[in-house]
Amino acid sequence: MLIVFIPVALSLIVIIIIIKEQRNKFPIPHNYKRTIKHQDIMYALSGKKN
Repeated sequence: MLIVFIPVALSLIVIIIIIKEQRNKFPIPHNYKRTIKHQDIMYALSGKKN
């Protein structure tokens, strides 16, 4: 079980680091009602939809 968990945890850490680096590329006006959803961030990073 632990052997399966380690690569998953490492990949999540890498994804979090990438999102933190890319976060400044999402300018949001203060009156913007819609929050950026997970799919939007993944689409912006990868360039492809689900």
